[in-house]
Amino acid sequence: MIRISTSRTLKGGVSLFLFGFGLSLLSTFSLMAQDRGERPQNQGERTERPERPAQQSERMQRPAQEPVALDFESITITGRDGIETMIDDVSRIVTIGGSVTEIVYALGFGPNVVGTDITSTYPRQVFMLPRLGALRQSSAESILSLDPSIVITTTALSPPAVAQQVRDAGVPVLIVDEATSVELAKRRIQDVGEALRSADKATDIITAMETQLAEAATIQAEMDVKPSVLFIYTRGAAMVNVSGKGTGADAIVELAGGQNVITQYEGYRPLTAEAAVSSQPDIILAPSHGVEMLGGMENFMNQPGLKLTPAAKNGHVRAVDTGMLLSFGPRLGEGVLALTRDMQRMMSE
Repeated sequence: MIRISTSRTLKGGVSLFLFGFGLSLLSTFSLMAQDRGERPQNQGERTERPERPAQQSERMQRPAQEPVALDFESITITGRDGIETMIDDVSRIVTIGGSVTEIVYALGFGPNVVGTDITSTYPRQVFMLPRLGALRQSSAESILSLDPSIVITTTALSPPAVAQQVRDAGVPVLIVDEATSVELAKRRIQDVGEALRSADKATDIITAMETQLAEAATIQAEMDVKPSVLFIYTRGAAMVNVSGKGTGADAIVELAGGQNVITQYEGYRPLTAEAAVSSQPDIILAPSHGVEMLGGMENFMNQPGLKLTPAAKNGHVRAVDTGMLLSFGPRLGEGVLALTRDMQRMMSE
């Protein structure tokens, strides 16, 4: 080791010469190391492990934002599957389910999200992240490949064994409601807010939702006619179904001030020309992503019997934002209010 002294001029000159000579040697070694594709190391520095492909992909795709709440205080919360989950690190969140992803972002934890599933389409930043399979087609291996500190998903996660497999690997999994009602939607926001120690922010989101729903109800009270609505749930040509009672679509129609024309059964059944024509709907609704999968509105209207309905003849056919409405997420109130106003305009024409 070279000792530098400044006590005397001569020694100082010699020392400076030696110091410069040492820097020159260090620079030469550094260049040699770079030529070999290596990084020069300080004495005692730990050699870094090569990044896994998933990590390299994440580094390229993840938005350049610093994670929040790195000093997170641990909390234990019981999920809607009845299992207690201790959360002590929220620096790497994986969300599975579009509604859950929206809630986490709305609470301000978007910078901490390192991966989502393909049902997550809002906000647009999610498309810059690694994408897992669908909520109901999950795998523990793909989830764990993202090295999460916490996984947040809903009771719809499938196969059911996936959650336990992730837990067995030492990663906490919080299960919240799969909502198809306003009350469950609000409870889900509260649960995620509590888990992320953001209960006040969750309350603000719920309050805004309630205000928008109340405004929609005021508009509906002024409408002379309650429109009859046929909601067609489609995910391409292989799945074109009519939404019956007890479905999320049925709940949305009611929230927006309409009445579902299908009252004979619960759940979904394939669309037939007879069902479409006999229902005589004032309005036809369909999820926007489903219409796109069919190739657009023109192809959608070629489905059995739709062109023969009053809704089609009057131009009262709408593709609605799937994520905003059917996921029952933080934007539910906004979506219901917009749909209510649109239905009011259609019925006044």
